[in-house]
Amino acid sequence: MPNEADLLVSKIDLDWLRCCPFLMLTGAELIAFVKANEEMNQMELARGAGYVRVTKSGREQVLVKKFYNELLAAKGMPIAVGKTPGKAALYETSVHKSGVILLGKTYSEQFGLKAGDVLRIEIEDECIKLVPLPVKPMVAAATAAVGRVVAA
Repeated sequence: MPNEADLLVSKIDLDWLRCCPFLMLTGAELIAFVKANEEMNQMELARGAGYVRVTKSGREQVLVKKFYNELLAAKGMPIAVGKTPGKAALYETSVHKSGVILLGKTYSEQFGLKAGDVLRIEIEDECIKLVPLPVKPMVAAATAAVGRVVAA
């Protein structure tokens, strides 16, 4: 349990940090701050440790996740943090009321499928399997020729 002098220092530090929200505590300073302010909740701790930003609309946003990640790193347990490129693929889809099953751009790109590619549908062990068929040279030439005629 912190003594009265420690609490006085931490309250002064907290007031100072509130006026300078861009200074985010890290390492030993962050651990000491959390220990000195055990009575605070997670939002107050994150705000007091400087994990705050101002949004475009001028509202304060407390960066609790960033605070916890830094606290874990300070305790010697860092977690790899990175941005994922968009949504993660779910490997599931639904059948539309018209009976159409949408594959999705993520999977089309993963397998190099383009508009106009033909897939063979196979049923194996009660599973639907889509197999890309090679483009026939005559069909490719005809498609290109039609494209030129339409473009002209």
